[in-house]
Amino acid sequence: VIDMPFGRLDKDVQDNIASRLPDLASQVILLMLPGTEWNDHTKAILKDRTSNVYVLSFDEKIRQTNIGKG
Repeated sequence: VIDMPFGRLDKDVQDNIASRLPDLASQVILLMLPGTEWNDHTKAILKDRTSNVYVLSFDEKIRQTNIGKG
């Protein structure tokens, strides 16, 4: 599990990391910020190597995080 793997990295470094992350283990779980880390660019790099994408959304009313398919 890697939390925010692209935080504060420039585009070239993000590209290099995104292309190598799937090779680190048989399963890699990435927690990324939408728009910042999980954007059109990183989606294009990882699309053929991503099996499932989930979106976590926090519901303030019931104070619960919901998980949905992304």
